[in-house]
Amino acid sequence: MLLKFFLKVGLLGILVLCISVALRCLVPFYWHTDVLAYKWQTLEQEAEAYNIGIIGTSRLYRGIDPSIIDKVVSNHTDFPANTFNFALGGGTAGECSHLLDKILAIEGLGWKYIFFELNSIYDSTGPSVSMQNLHTSRNKYWIYLNDFWEAVRNLWGTGKRYKLRKKFNVSRNYFIHCVENFYNVGMYPEFIDYWLGEDDGYQKVVEKHKDGFSAYKGLQKKGAEKEVSKWIRRSLQPQLKKSFNYSKIPIRETKGEVNEYYYQSLMNMIEKCDKKGIKLIYVLPPLLRPETQKELKPLFQKLPPTNRFSCLSGASYPKLYDTDYVYDFAHVNQKGAKLLSEVIANKFVILYNDKKRNTLN
Repeated sequence: MLLKFFLKVGLLGILVLCISVALRCLVPFYWHTDVLAYKWQTLEQEAEAYNIGIIGTSRLYRGIDPSIIDKVVSNHTDFPANTFNFALGGGTAGECSHLLDKILAIEGLGWKYIFFELNSIYDSTGPSVSMQNLHTSRNKYWIYLNDFWEAVRNLWGTGKRYKLRKKFNVSRNYFIHCVENFYNVGMYPEFIDYWLGEDDGYQKVVEKHKDGFSAYKGLQKKGAEKEVSKWIRRSLQPQLKKSFNYSKIPIRETKGEVNEYYYQSLMNMIEKCDKKGIKLIYVLPPLLRPETQKELKPLFQKLPPTNRFSCLSGASYPKLYDTDYVYDFAHVNQKGAKLLSEVIANKFVILYNDKKRNTLN
């Protein structure tokens, strides 16, 4: 009797899974997020037109203006740059890796270079992701078996910073997300909204973006001048100062444990891109918290020199830590995006021209 019961449960589970997969095929993978929908549809329609791509979190989404990259690169090299910003707010290391695979599979993709944010495993598994946003479609649509194993492996490579209990809890959440993703748990109301076309947010997204980019305006804190000044003095400036001071420590002098599992994942992404004739360049952005810098600096140092750009140093780029150039303690505003884009573009110009000279020699 017990055997028959489990057999029926197993068969029911397989049936439900088959139905779930069939229904999932009726919606595109971006059904849940207007910004992702806009970026993917634009990229698919103009896959051959763009030759530089940007993948990452809101730091690059709000921080790299394609028009500035194109202008600087085209003025100082013979490369006809045409850049598209595919970075997403709230992105995680695992999601960005998943999206890279999907982008590389686009037929006729014209990308020759990718600026890929060097993301933090700690930030990708923090409370806002692993607990507060548990069960949301955005945080589980990308977690299939390969993504699940890679995310868990990278998590367990964090060493002593995460206690064993924390690792088990986050791994459990990844597993829950994976199962819910396979069975479309909690997704059907969103499927219906997508099928009925009841979400009018898409057109607003299109209007606000150009080549995938939309800058933050001014400061995050709005309101009376007195309240804004108080927020800057008591909250923003102290946080910026901590990040600024730690960023001035040279990367090569920052001691810390390298997450070897994550490092291997990063190298695998470089290899995948190489096979497609694309050069992947990891970008270490500014405004990282000291804890995040401790994680990423040793990792960045170990990456191949021609596959990395650092825009982190407050000693080299002090304005990127100035309140006139930031939106909050983690993001630049429109003014900061112009500067950050110029910094990255100039680094690319040097890399591209050096490679060309070495080829000619």
